Amino acid sequence: MLSGVLTALVTPFKDGKVDFQALERLVEWQVSSGINGLVPCGSTGEFASLSADEQKQILQTVVGLVKGRVPVIAGASDINPYKVIELAQQAMECGVDAVMVVAPYYVKPTQEQIHNFYTLIDDALKFPLLLYNNPGRCAISMSLDIIVKLASRSTVIGIKEADPDITRPAKLLNHIKRSNFSLLTGNSSSTAGFLAEGGHGVISVTSNVDPVRCVNLVKSWFNINLDEFAILRQSLIDLDEALYLEPAPATIKYALSRRGLCTDEVRPPLGQFTDKHKETIDRLLRKLELGIIKDERD
Repeated sequence: MLSGVLTALVTPFKDGKVDFQALERLVEWQVSSGINGLVPCGSTGEFASLSADEQKQILQTVVGLVKGRVPVIAGASDINPYKVIELAQQAMECGVDAVMVVAPYYVKPTQEQIHNFYTLIDDALKFPLLLYNNPGRCAISMSLDIIVKLASRSTVIGIKEADPDITRPAKLLNHIKRSNFSLLTGNSSSTAGFLAEGGHGVISVTSNVDPVRCVNLVKSWFNINLDEFAILRQSLIDLDEALYLEPAPATIKYALSRRGLCTDEVRPPLGQFTDKHKETIDRLLRKLELGIIKDERD
């Protein structure tokens, strides 16, 4: 069962190509920081701008470095279910532990069509499948009834839930009878509330930048250390929000570049982080003692 903090891993670039040296640094740092799983080739990993061959190389690299220490959940998303199946089968060949598929975006499907989309994929793969509900990007939210229905399939292992209604975990727990169905928030800033509503963890953007605090936040909740939980919740909330000052992952990559972990390069249609918000991120990194490297702004 997936739980704790899984990092929605960025894809580092350098001079237009995937920077595999930086990827290796990021993966090893994440695992050594106590992260509970990695999710490469998702939205934060700019999957839409990666070729199938690049995705394959990224997944092979991550799986090879992790060596089974934490689960690797591969993003495999497209509005065409047959393309999803191809990407997922490639990911399976790379040795990932599960695949994550976002609900079909842009086309605004009905709930029944969302159900059929996932069942077609699940029937073809017969492999651990993590649902991903992201109404902010897909223009429609998966209904609780459809999630419950899909949860009856043994290979559907859980959901990354990015609906802003944080009561959804409690509602789902009343109807999903499996104890091994993972409820993970996709909104880092909602982690505290989501856990309180019965959630099991988070697929986090913020843990790209501050994995230790993110891990300790969730640990403190499950260890019933509510004083530490409150301190960590308050220390992370401003960073959670600031990482969306510009479209993800531009802000995240800027923060990582200030930590000396990768460049701030993103691929079109995204643009690199602008000067407008750099001081805000720098200030938060200093406040959290996250090791800004020296440059002309310091």
